[in-house]
Amino acid sequence: SQNCKYLKRATADVIVKRMFENLALSYKNNGYLEKANKLTEIIKLIELVDENLHTDR
Repeated sequence: SQNCKYLKRATADVIVKRMFENLALSYKNNGYLEKANKLTEIIKLIELVDENLHTDR
């Protein structure tokens, strides 16, 4: 079926990053800015590692 092409399987790193983003937003919305900022830093590190892993050397 044609709709299946839109349901691409997410990798573990994408899922973890998405979970951290959701948790950071929840913390921010509930006034836990320090926790939200720490998670934002973790997300940036995940992105940096992912970027380095996929860079052609």
